[in-house]
Amino acid sequence: MSTVRSVSLAFTILRSLADGRPWTLTEVASRCSISPSSCLALLKTLVAEGVVERSASKNYLLAAGWAEPLAADPGRGAQLVAAARPLLSRLARDWEVTS
Repeated sequence: MSTVRSVSLAFTILRSLADGRPWTLTEVASRCSISPSSCLALLKTLVAEGVVERSASKNYLLAAGWAEPLAADPGRGAQLVAAARPLLSRLARDWEVTS
């Protein structure tokens, strides 16, 4: 199966943020094993799309509409991925990303 790297990395970030805690850019990049510059670009995109929020203290966390279902049922991470997949696929298509 062929995958789009940027989409896969965005899902990695979303899974990392699914615990509901706010994380700094450095922490997210470290947790996801990606460079800070790549992580920042992905986080900026996720913020612009309303999936992730950036706090005044420069921490990143899932936006309220995405985090609330996970707080009620931590096993719903798969549902988060399913909900985000169309958005991330559209982003990959719009940016003509293939790998």
